[in-house]
Amino acid sequence: MNRANWAILISLALVGLITPQVAAQQPSPANPPSVPTLESLDPAAEVPAPREPNVDDPTPKQPYIEDPTPKQPDIEDPAPKQPYVDDPTLMQPHVDDPTLKPAYVDDPTLKQPYVDDSTAAPVNNTLYPTVPETIPVDEEVFSYPVGTCCAVCGGGACCPDNFYTRQGARVLSRNKPRGVPISQNFNPFALTFTNVMNTRAIGFSGAAGYETTLGRYLGRDAENRDQFVEFTYWGLNRWRGLAAVRGTRVDYGGGVIGGSLFSYFDTAVGGFNRADDHTIFYDSRMHNYEFNLRLRPRSRADRLVLHPNGRWRRECRPGDYLSYLIGFRVFSFDENFWFHSTGLINVTPISGDYWVNSHNNLLGLQIGGDYIHRQCKWTYGFRFKVGPFINFCDQESRVITNDPLAVIALDTRRSAQDDHISLVGELGFITEYKLRQNFLLYAAYDFMWVTSLALAPEQLDFEIDPPSRINTNGLIYSHGLSLGFAVTW
Repeated sequence: MNRANWAILISLALVGLITPQVAAQQPSPANPPSVPTLESLDPAAEVPAPREPNVDDPTPKQPYIEDPTPKQPDIEDPAPKQPYVDDPTLMQPHVDDPTLKPAYVDDPTLKQPYVDDSTAAPVNNTLYPTVPETIPVDEEVFSYPVGTCCAVCGGGACCPDNFYTRQGARVLSRNKPRGVPISQNFNPFALTFTNVMNTRAIGFSGAAGYETTLGRYLGRDAENRDQFVEFTYWGLNRWRGLAAVRGTRVDYGGGVIGGSLFSYFDTAVGGFNRADDHTIFYDSRMHNYEFNLRLRPRSRADRLVLHPNGRWRRECRPGDYLSYLIGFRVFSFDENFWFHSTGLINVTPISGDYWVNSHNNLLGLQIGGDYIHRQCKWTYGFRFKVGPFINFCDQESRVITNDPLAVIALDTRRSAQDDHISLVGELGFITEYKLRQNFLLYAAYDFMWVTSLALAPEQLDFEIDPPSRINTNGLIYSHGLSLGFAVTW
């Protein structure tokens, strides 16, 4: 056998000798480990020194031994719990003892007054230099705008006028009434009559009148509208006119010589026929009263404008604005008409007079508004009003003749009255310019229509004994210029 085989045999022999000894030292159910008891411990025995950590000890570790003694179960105290008893004697009431709280004593000696020691020497601090107590500021440049009104015109979105009044003059022209034939000329050669004058022969010029408005601001409503109450009067316009025609002398035969003018009465009526002169006079007057509630929606918010000098100013916003009104109106229109005739029959004077007086009093409700374009100080736009009215009208007529040679002499009087529905409409254009924040000038041109009126010339009736009646189909159309000023405060 070689050396390798000898080495293998020796190794196998050594393994066979060591394996039984190691197996005998391992615990097993047949060979349990011995557990030391208190009796086996020797108090005099030397206590071994503790093992150093991290030392590879070949001594085998002792296995975990479970204590076979059973655990004692939890024992619940069988004594019952005592019930809760609400004993008021155990609760002590709260006693507010003022002696426990020390009273506040205002001792002025404890407060040291502030003493401004102006004699103290200033601190020379070169790192933080002293700031002066007052710094000059340009108040005009850096001051915030005061108030809520436009700095230019005094108006604005949140600055309605508390009171305002308008005073001015209104010059109006009116139309002529319907033509009613009055006078005719007799041609003795052709034996014909030719109409020479009617009620439209009178021409009217412009009539100046007065107008005023007084307004009061009531407040703003839930729909963000400013409410104003206004009283307006304009009137005192009076139109007067006359027209006349002269005839020629005519020989009617039988020694009767007279004028060539005849009226539309029967030829047997004296005073108006065979006259030398026929003249008509016309007089009319107009008055207007209004009581309105004006609603003006608030405009857009004003602007804050920075000017080149560095100053901020509040200015109103240019644009188009609408306001509307509802109110009560009284309009009166009164007229007088006089037809006068004079002449000579031979040498005997004759005359005839025909008077007509008419009155129109209109009462009713109206609505209206205005549409204005505003450029701060300048405003311009148009306005309108319209409404139905009840016209309480009446007329009174009287005819008197003076002709000794006439077959029929007249001295009659008649009157009539009626109530009718009339329509009043008004349209105008207006412009305003503010000279100051509370003073402005205005100009306006207005047109007005009134229907179903009893006009005096249209009440003429040339029957000898006419019935009492009234004609209410008259129409008035007027237009004119208004100039004035307004003051607000």
